[in-house]
Amino acid sequence: MTVPEDANTQSAEAQKPDTDEMPAHADPVSINQQEPALSALPLSDPPVPALPKVVDDELSQWVEQSTARQQRKLERSSRVKEVRRRPLHHLIISSENLRELVEIIEEQRNTLDPAKTTAPKYAIDTMDGASYESSSAAIFAPSQIVDTHQIQHVHIDWFSSDDMTIAGWIRIDIRQGDYSGSDIRIESYDRTWVNGVMGRFENMIAHWERQSRWPRWFAWPIALILAYGLGRLALSLLVYVITGSWSPPTPRQQIDQRSLSFITFLGAIVFGIVPAAFFLSQFYELWPSIEFRTGREHEQKYRRRRVWLWGFVVVFIVPILSTLAYDLIRWLIGL
Repeated sequence: MTVPEDANTQSAEAQKPDTDEMPAHADPVSINQQEPALSALPLSDPPVPALPKVVDDELSQWVEQSTARQQRKLERSSRVKEVRRRPLHHLIISSENLRELVEIIEEQRNTLDPAKTTAPKYAIDTMDGASYESSSAAIFAPSQIVDTHQIQHVHIDWFSSDDMTIAGWIRIDIRQGDYSGSDIRIESYDRTWVNGVMGRFENMIAHWERQSRWPRWFAWPIALILAYGLGRLALSLLVYVITGSWSPPTPRQQIDQRSLSFITFLGAIVFGIVPAAFFLSQFYELWPSIEFRTGREHEQKYRRRRVWLWGFVVVFIVPILSTLAYDLIRWLIGL
């Protein structure tokens, strides 16, 4: 039976793939195998595996701590920090006084949580050029540095911290001499704590030995008396060199005795004012505003020099005062 040519042509065209809907290089069978049916695709994301309970608890705790820490920082930023400073001057500080300072620092440190406090810094400079540092109060123990060395400078620094923010700070800086920066400084956001600790320091300092202040009150009168005595001695030496006699020559013209005594007094002051001014500068240093009375007694510089000064006063100043009183009486009565 013969098939018509038109029928064969239509059958071949029906079996020919549609090149308009598929790439020329693609395999129709492989494409059908690679593209799953829409009904086989998942309708939602796959479930995330749950964290272990220990990790989940630690994460929750960390988040809570971070939130609380930020909240405390915000509260602290709106608070006012109180700073109090107590200058130190006109004091004689012994080894026992230094140990009293350290005792207050250690008491404050022991009342706080060790995790929120730092080790204090204790630093001592001695007059022989040595320096000592420690975080232990044993540096001030009896028979140690403060009892065997002459102290020049003491520095104590301690603070307690909370979340990397200084909650309380105590700084003590004491330097021997007339240094005006010697002080006790306390600061904190807690006003009650600042006033309480500073009150303890104030009560303690009130019982310390005071430095004598009369040398500063009477320094210039002492300098004038010394200038007169030194000038009188210089005039006598000058007269002896010129005339060969300790007594001044009799003037050709009659001069009033009061005028002569007054001229002698002024001349003595003029001749003696320069060495007296030098003596005055050395005189001040014997009574510094801050004096450390530490170490062995025979090595204490200021105390030893004051002993020599009293010997100088007895040998030189007393005779000068006697001479000045005699000349003053003569001037008053006109002899």
